[in-house]
Amino acid sequence: MTPFLTAVEARNKSRSDITIYNEIRDIEFQILQATITGSYDVSVSNTTMTTQTSYYLSWQQTNIDAKLDDQMAAVILNFTNLGYNVARKQNQQNTPYFYWYISW
Repeated sequence: MTPFLTAVEARNKSRSDITIYNEIRDIEFQILQATITGSYDVSVSNTTMTTQTSYYLSWQQTNIDAKLDDQMAAVILNFTNLGYNVARKQNQQNTPYFYWYISW
């Protein structure tokens, strides 16, 4: 054991786990709803990350925020590890928001 945090430990302590947890749960709920109707994909908006401009701006590299990028990467990794295809897509109304597009 080292007397100081490793970079991984520091990143994990800085991460907002509740934000990631809630985003994943919101997406999981939408996936379950989509499977009930026999769909093979779903577009998910109206979540913490998809309704806050700061996430969109960081994703578009207009106003980069390492913490927000890390949170979005954690969500993507969670679903890709489960075999889903995950993409962030720009809102059709050209507003500074995105939506998650998940397919299976």
